[in-house]
Amino acid sequence: GQRAVGDGRAKVYPLRRIEGDMQTHPLPGQPHPWFLKRIQDRDSSDWLNNEFFFRAFSQVMANAGHRVHGAVHDIFDFRWNQDFRQKTESEPTVRGGVMYNEPV
Repeated sequence: GQRAVGDGRAKVYPLRRIEGDMQTHPLPGQPHPWFLKRIQDRDSSDWLNNEFFFRAFSQVMANAGHRVHGAVHDIFDFRWNQDFRQKTESEPTVRGGVMYNEPV
């Protein structure tokens, strides 16, 4: 058979254990440990971190008369967060089909 041509980077796939028809690890409804590790690696070590963001979000929602229900990982996917505070140059990008320059 032929092999697919890749970009040479290692690929990591989170595994789940299934016994019979039941998922046993991680427990259904719980975030996978690999996702939690990715979030931890991307989270800021100073005050402006995911916990601060979620507390502020919850407070704003409460001030608007809405109670936040559910776990943070059910509402936000912090795996994709990026901290641009130390960025000194902006690269043009396309967002929603429109050219956009990130503020620096």
